[in-house]
Amino acid sequence: MEYIIFSKRNDLWRKFWNLFRFFWSLERIESIRKTVLESTTFRWEKSN
Repeated sequence: MEYIIFSKRNDLWRKFWNLFRFFWSLERIESIRKTVLESTTFRWEKSN
């Protein structure tokens, strides 16, 4: 019985961890995209 509860908890933890990693990577991608956008905009303004 305890083992079943533990495995369920483990499954929950894994789902939570995957969600966390997913949002973390989204956050990172967003910031990278922003940085790239800003740098390209800056270059474009300089060249004009």
